[in-house]
Amino acid sequence: MHTTALILGLSCLTLTSLSGATTELFENFDSATPDTSLGEPWVLHQADDPKLEYLVKADTQNLFGKGEGNNFLYLRDGGSQANIQLHAVIKPYGFGYSGQVEFTFYDPGISSVTKNANGLQLRLSTSDNNPGNSSTAFMIFLTNGAIYTNRPDSADINKTSRLGEYAMHQPHSLILVFNNGTSAVSYDKDRRTLESGTMDVWLDGVLIASGIEKHHTAAMRPLKNIAINGQASGMFSFFLDDIAAGSEITWVSSR
Repeated sequence: MHTTALILGLSCLTLTSLSGATTELFENFDSATPDTSLGEPWVLHQADDPKLEYLVKADTQNLFGKGEGNNFLYLRDGGSQANIQLHAVIKPYGFGYSGQVEFTFYDPGISSVTKNANGLQLRLSTSDNNPGNSSTAFMIFLTNGAIYTNRPDSADINKTSRLGEYAMHQPHSLILVFNNGTSAVSYDKDRRTLESGTMDVWLDGVLIASGIEKHHTAAMRPLKNIAINGQASGMFSFFLDDIAAGSEITWVSSR
């Protein structure tokens, strides 16, 4: 099911669905010094170009609705023709065959629209290093109010199939529930079943895509790597907060 939905932002977003669960990664950027780059476990792969910016910023405009003292990750490409790339590897065991990855985001709406996609790409990979196409099991792509993924037989972004829509200039939450194992798993109080090698996508608490098939070349192994790419061939900017990855599926819908 690929249900398209326009989701309006929430006034205050704090991801709590992994609270009390097995959380292998949680990053809210609040312990970092504003206007600096992140340290471990994040690894940056970025061209040496002043047009590329990858910084922790103080949320002085309260974009995420969390009040004074909140920090977020600021990504910007001022037309470098390169990509911002960073990843975090969860060693030694990763974050499981099945589990969930969640984050909040804010799209300031300044990414240019060209024949090539400009936007934020997030990959879930089995790699111990900077993930390539062959090790990426699942991918999500956000650009100018729309959400996409890749085809199962290709790492290219599938711009012909839109998973959902979101309002720009507002904070949103995105939860990716994945199963890279060989058996089906249940979640949401057993109301949903996730088949082997598939992913569900929840935007602001609404299921916008279910049973997305994994990339065929990725092995059935525990996922270890969260990679964030600023894909750009022109102007690009995106803000992130509250990134979490866990090996338990704790998400419960409000229905």
